[in-house]
Formats: sequence, C-alpha cells, structure tokens
Amino acid sequence: LFGGVTRSTLQPRECAHPSHRDEQFFDLSLEIKGKSSVLESLELYTQSETLEGDNAFFCESCQASRTAVKRTTLNTLPPYLVLHLKRFEFDFRLGVNRKIDER
Repeated sequence: LFGGVTRSTLQPRECAHPSHRDEQFFDLSLEIKGKSSVLESLELYTQSETLEGDNAFFCESCQASRTAVKRTTLNTLPPYLVLHLKRFEFDFRLGVNRKIDER
C-alpha cells in the first residue's frame, strides 16, 4: 500500500555495460532547503550525477574504472506516497541539529 520501487542506473561513458539496481522504498526523503516546492525537491532527488576520478564506477565486464552517470528514477509508485521532508540539518560547528526555517 505504501511501498514503491526506485531504480539506480549507472551508465558508463566509455563502455556499453550499464548497471541497474532496484530498491524498495516506503518513503522518499527530500531536501527542502532552498526549494520552493515539493516538485523541485523531487527533481533534485532524481537529478543525475557524474562519478569520476576516485569515485568512478568499476565496470565488472571491462574490469576497469569508468566515468559514469548515476541517476535514480521512480520505477513504481505506491497508491499512497509518503514524503519525508528534511526539515533539520546538522550544524557541525555547534554539534546540534538546526531547523530549516525557509518559506
């Protein structure tokens, strides 16, 4: 009723051996700092990132580290989607959680 599936995809730039991993979820944790809507937070959640250098993807087929693009997509949505809005952030200087108070 509350469970869905996300898919993490790693697409190497130098070879044609993508990696896919499906994961079940019961809620999505969304960043809200600096965002004006839930839609913006969802776009950040699904935004792609480049893995390169020390953080490069190791391709099992090629047996080599490859620059890759990582992206998470919402594969299956549940009938009831639970969103966890990250309303607090940790202040490393003071060692405490602080509430994000932006509107």
